[in-house]
Order: sequence, then C-alpha cells, then structure tokens
Amino acid sequence: ITPRLRDGVTFQVANLHDPAGAPWTGLDLIICRNVLIYFDRAAVQAVLQSFQRGLRPGGLLLTGHGELLTVRHPFEVFSYPSSL
Repeated sequence: ITPRLRDGVTFQVANLHDPAGAPWTGLDLIICRNVLIYFDRAAVQAVLQSFQRGLRPGGLLLTGHGELLTVRHPFEVFSYPSSL
C-alpha cells in the first residue's frame, strides 16, 4: 500500500456485541465479511444499526454475499457475482 493511501486509512477493532454500538462515526467504508453469519437475527439487527450510525451518508458496508438476505436493513444492496 502506498504511503498516501495508508495515511488515509484507519483500522479499528471493535466488539460487535457491545451494546454501546460502534465507537466510530463518519466512516466511508466498513468491511465486515463473513462475520454476521455467526450471529443470531437480533444480534445482526443490532450490528447493522451500529454500522448505519457509523457510516457517513454515502458510505459503504461490505459484507459476505448472503449475510443480509434474511434480515431487514436500511442498506441498498449491490451484488458483484465476479467476486464469488
């Protein structure tokens, strides 16, 4: 990764089960791939609400292909079959 790109990136670790929610705001991108499949429906809903609060308007949430299929969420879904 070039220094210019690296300097614009912040990596953070958070407990997704923390009831306080996301410890961040104004994010452009959240990558949470192949994690939500291990949570029950209520936990997934709570995490997605936390992600929604953490993302800036127009921000992106990247998940695994099937992770949002069984829950209600406020996100617009785009599928990229070439990434399978």
